[in-house]
Amino acid sequence: MNVPDVIVWHRTTNAHAARIETVGFGDLDSNPHGFSGVWVYDRILDLTHGTLDGEAVFRIELPPSVFGQDEVIEGKVGGDYRDAVIPADVLNRYPRQLGTECSECSRWTPWPLEEIPEHAWHEPDGDEMTQLTERGLIAYPVEKIIVCSECSGLGSLL
Repeated sequence: MNVPDVIVWHRTTNAHAARIETVGFGDLDSNPHGFSGVWVYDRILDLTHGTLDGEAVFRIELPPSVFGQDEVIEGKVGGDYRDAVIPADVLNRYPRQLGTECSECSRWTPWPLEEIPEHAWHEPDGDEMTQLTERGLIAYPVEKIIVCSECSGLGSLL
């Protein structure tokens, strides 16, 4: 019987996304939990869940055994999601796809950053920036936001 792959997500900045696209994931050693590897989640998380702020979201398909082997269980405080810290050399063996996520409807769209069409961009005004900051969707001002093609909400931040 074939067991379906687990889809996991990794949020990062555009600069790190470009590096990952070129050389692959690298292990993160400096974190308060003492884990070494790459944090991935079974759903896309944002700042309200304590994840790093970032504009780019990778989608990775893994066998359930790979996710389960490195799943973080001990010391986990609440949360309606599952997470794992997977060694970079293991994670790099599996296909990854870079995309963006809408902050309104959570729709994920596979889009290499350099191929995002011009009509998808929006320059936020001060009120929109304040709203996004208050909702915990951004931690710093951004120049452009992608407009979601599904709900016309504000998409990922670039």
